[in-house]
Amino acid sequence: MNQITVVLNTIIASLQDRVVSWLYYADRLFQLPLGVIGVAVGVVLLPELSRRLRSGDHQAAMDSENRSLETALLLTLPAAVALFVAANPIVRVLFERGRLQRHRCAFDRRHACRARPGLPAFVLIKVFHPGFFAREDTKTPMIFAGIGMAANVMLALASVRGPRRRRHRHRHHHRRLASGARCSPLTLKERGEFALDRTFRRRLPAILAASLIMGAVVWALVHGLGPWFEPKNGAVAQVAALILLVGSGLAVYAGTAAALGAFDANSLLARLGLR
Repeated sequence: MNQITVVLNTIIASLQDRVVSWLYYADRLFQLPLGVIGVAVGVVLLPELSRRLRSGDHQAAMDSENRSLETALLLTLPAAVALFVAANPIVRVLFERGRLQRHRCAFDRRHACRARPGLPAFVLIKVFHPGFFAREDTKTPMIFAGIGMAANVMLALASVRGPRRRRHRHRHHHRRLASGARCSPLTLKERGEFALDRTFRRRLPAILAASLIMGAVVWALVHGLGPWFEPKNGAVAQVAALILLVGSGLAVYAGTAAALGAFDANSLLARLGLR
């Protein structure tokens, strides 16, 4: 269903100047964390949930869902914050090679970065869908996906009316995803098959705080390293500055999250298959 939506988005976006390229570049940015985090967590969670549900241990199944959700947010929220704060240099280093005019590059870069709010919603959908599949319910996710696709198409078509609204088409994409991410846990909760436990409710504020602190540090580094991202410095200097930016953000987030108790190191390593 998501691939059908992508095709429809591309068709509608082709009616507007340069919007296809904005969607393409934005999609490239969040496909990496989506594939590494969302898909991986979903693939691991499905057999684990199925095994525990077959054994009748519903409490253990719910605990697995909470820990998977916690892990996904622990890794996704800082990625979304970093893309929000540092999208400009990231797109410049990864995609700009001096082939376009300077003012057009800046214009495209600014718009290509606006799909970043969809990342957490994408990952949450990947985390909650196994909760339905493990219970042999494939109908409900399909209904949500169909509703989301229809809403996305209507928003896209509405946004192409008139020249003043054409440049804002891509802003609506994450709203469809957020709706799907909200519907899935609410449905599971109504069925008595999911509930946020005390551990998750305690760690979520710490994850949010650590992400915001990391975002503030990355924002300061973006401005401090700004001259290094200028095209005149060459690719080597720009890549080195980006590596320093990303590495610093990771170090700050890991240290802050650990200090605030946002995760248990042994449990996290075991869930990621590193221990």
